[in-house]
Amino acid sequence: MAGTRLFADVPMKPLPEVALEDGFQKVTSALRQSGTFSIPVRTGEGHLAGLSVRSLLDALDDRLSAVPAEVCSHVVRVRSSDLVDSFFSPEAFKADQVYVIEGEEGTLGFITAVELMSWVLRGITGLARDVADAARHVVLGASQTVYQAHKSLFESQRQTILVVDDAMRPVGMFNDKDISVLIEKGCDVWNTLLGEVAGPVVQIGGGVPLEQVCVRFMTSALECMVVTGEDGRAEGLLWRDAVMPELFGRVGAGVSDFPPCGSAEEGQKALQADFLERLLSCSFKSGIVGTDEYLNIIYFNSAARSLLGCTEKLSLGSQVWVITEACNISRDELTNALNGVRDGGEQTINSWRMEGGVKHFLQCRVNRVPSAKHLAGYVISIQDVTSQRNAEAAILKLAYYDRLTQLPNRLLFEERLQQEVRRCRRSRSKFAIMMVDLDGFKKVNDGLGHLLGDELLRQVGARLGENVRDSDTVARFGGDEFVFLLPEVEDYAAALRIATKVQQVVSAPYDLSGTEVTVFGSVGIAVYPDDSADTEALLQLADERMFINKRTGELVMVPLPG
Repeated sequence: MAGTRLFADVPMKPLPEVALEDGFQKVTSALRQSGTFSIPVRTGEGHLAGLSVRSLLDALDDRLSAVPAEVCSHVVRVRSSDLVDSFFSPEAFKADQVYVIEGEEGTLGFITAVELMSWVLRGITGLARDVADAARHVVLGASQTVYQAHKSLFESQRQTILVVDDAMRPVGMFNDKDISVLIEKGCDVWNTLLGEVAGPVVQIGGGVPLEQVCVRFMTSALECMVVTGEDGRAEGLLWRDAVMPELFGRVGAGVSDFPPCGSAEEGQKALQADFLERLLSCSFKSGIVGTDEYLNIIYFNSAARSLLGCTEKLSLGSQVWVITEACNISRDELTNALNGVRDGGEQTINSWRMEGGVKHFLQCRVNRVPSAKHLAGYVISIQDVTSQRNAEAAILKLAYYDRLTQLPNRLLFEERLQQEVRRCRRSRSKFAIMMVDLDGFKKVNDGLGHLLGDELLRQVGARLGENVRDSDTVARFGGDEFVFLLPEVEDYAAALRIATKVQQVVSAPYDLSGTEVTVFGSVGIAVYPDDSADTEALLQLADERMFINKRTGELVMVPLPG
């Protein structure tokens, strides 16, 4: 749609013959005659400056006797052969920038940004729903959880969620960064509903003309709007970076981003190249490296340069192997991936590297670029997935660790128990399970309150965690009950020695906000496979022996009945 709009084609107006020193009355008259909100005027030095109605009114409010040069803005001088889209920006529109157009034989006239906007929009037809996008987001109900949102984004490889009610009416927006923030705050992602945490959403009717859509984006900082039908149901999303390039070419970029002059054909090629670069870098947020069939680099974007950090080696014409060191992957890994996509499909390489003492996770996706007759080359996209990996790790920690004591929870313990059973079957070795229950905890919890009761559990958990081997697992089983998984325990005597040490550790006094308390640990032990080869039976036996220890004070090894 953008085409090759030139300033020679715009409806320009002749320059008014007026200077600041002519006074308020003459300047006001010139503004009125031009029919615009801004005009170019001569300054005392003979230069042209932009003067708007608003600036003029401000000067009048200050009761100034003459129009001061300080209220004026700079004009932008352009040539009639310059592309309009190279000089038009949201900032220019908001300030009603004045453009002075120069021809081969002198000044041709001027046009303001507001008038330029009207002229650019004159041929735009269609409605908001015509360009609504449904491919860059996921739709989820407000009653679904943050964890379900994370899972949907991960599986779809998207970054945004549109949250809707039961009638499919939009109620908010949510993205992967929001999830990371909530996890860092300790949010219960399994029970927190999207409707409770989704951000505000801006809606626009599907029947709104595209002209008004563009004006809305141009005059605000909005990045996205939800398109709705007459019934209020969401029809899709409108993204600034998708709508603006489609409708305005390069509208939205700063003037300094473009060459000041050049032929229409040269300028259009430069715009197309720059648009491709920004589309790849901004829309996908990935580093992109393209090669020919001989693995020579023929394209890379700024995101690739930033991610890889090998600015000297990464250059057009260099071999693709230069990325292996920066991505911390081997040449063989990349070779296998390149060979793997020759017949189609995609290959993924996951790696990591240290940067400033911080571990960064990278994901490289390799695809082929086919042509009609042969392989044209390859495209490698490189993405820093550190935040995603950290979010996954945080979610796993929430799933497998007790939030109060930070020890493994029952779910993780049971998984490790099954792993240990498989290991012992292969190696014909033994392990022990030890249950520990706190005697005296209820008295502390009831007498000093639940907050200090929780603090006691935290301190007990910390002590137990500090007094196990790296190969051991100590988990909170629930309430004031803890359980140990002790690999490589060969007999009851070895297990009893560990149990005695644990009881000594638990029974040492605790300081709870200045109050000294003491609890004791009742212990029960079962050994695999001597007591049983069944994990449920082992846990039951350890529990029974723990209660015998609680009643009698003796550590016993009672054979399993039957």
